[in-house]
Amino acid sequence: MSRMRILASDALVETIATEILNDFIASLELSNPQEVNEGYCVEFADELASALGAHEINAEVNHRDWIEVALRGLTEDEADELDADDGYILPHHVWVEANGKCYDAEALQGVSSWVELPIYQRFFSKNHLISSSTSQT
Repeated sequence: MSRMRILASDALVETIATEILNDFIASLELSNPQEVNEGYCVEFADELASALGAHEINAEVNHRDWIEVALRGLTEDEADELDADDGYILPHHVWVEANGKCYDAEALQGVSSWVELPIYQRFFSKNHLISSSTSQT
């Protein structure tokens, strides 16, 4: 995972992210921000980071062992038994971290941790890796 912290006001990041999102949806003829995240997250994050003056973006790739161990209480051996066919590999996703928050096409106001990004919240919820009290509404 590469990291570059960007200091910018929340309002500025949200404004720029919203403009980029609107451009993506219009130019790519997409229906919603989720479609941007599920096919164009690298490009979206790259544009946002570039607009904010950054040269690096954050990427969480398909590492999942600690999530199963931490959130489901599985042993390392049990976690190793899980595979992508069972839906237990984290979705590949890229986002921008600015002003201490994580931003992507669905989190234009930013969230405090990458695990709060909607793409991961859907994954955790689908795989029963979080309780409903900790999921985003």
